[in-house]
Amino acid sequence: MARGKKQREVEYIHRQTRNPFVVARACVRLVKDLGATREATIIESQFMRSRWLKKYAGWGRAADRLMLGEYNQAQLDQLPRLPNLDLDQLLATCPPGSLGYVVASHMKRCKLNPNIFREANVRTREEYVAAHITETHDLWHVVSGFGNDEPGEIGVVAFYCAQTGLPIFILLLAIALLNTALYSHDKVAERFDAISEGWLAGKRAKPLYGIDWAKQWHRPIAQVRRDLHLPERVVAGSGIFEEAA
Repeated sequence: MARGKKQREVEYIHRQTRNPFVVARACVRLVKDLGATREATIIESQFMRSRWLKKYAGWGRAADRLMLGEYNQAQLDQLPRLPNLDLDQLLATCPPGSLGYVVASHMKRCKLNPNIFREANVRTREEYVAAHITETHDLWHVVSGFGNDEPGEIGVVAFYCAQTGLPIFILLLAIALLNTALYSHDKVAERFDAISEGWLAGKRAKPLYGIDWAKQWHRPIAQVRRDLHLPERVVAGSGIFEEAA
């Protein structure tokens, strides 16, 4: 949820942990501060690694929605993935206004690390879905138009909820609402507006998961967004499309 909120925290490569106290501390810190990027990535990685948390996250249900079937390793290797990104190369090879150019320029402007997680090997369809959704998180921000500020993060999580129905994103919204109830009473309207906008945009849009984004880099982002039935403008927070295009 918190990528981009605190720029000083986004340049590191996430390292996994098996220490339950570290994970518990991350949960507490994230409830207190929705911009705690390190804590958010610690929690996110646990939902990709822990046997029980992977089951709770619902990656298998997402695989069923994607109709992946009983894919073997060779077939999984052929499914769309988002490899580690070279932002300078995207800027050099993609025309201004294209998806690749806007993604790269936005991530550079916000000092976001596109490769915060090491590229994951997948052996099951559930692992594929978890890796694919995690790898494309920042790209969903750009395509949907929700910024990397606090309202934008909440809006894109609501967008995920509408598109996937996965419990992990419902949990992230619950963390945001708990933070609102305990520490941020003055942000109730702003956050519920972001949830409403993200939910409605996600319900109206075509599915963003399962897309081979690398094949879309050179296409105009405006056309990509129209094809996916995404709104021209996002009201929640600062938005992305206007300042990145």
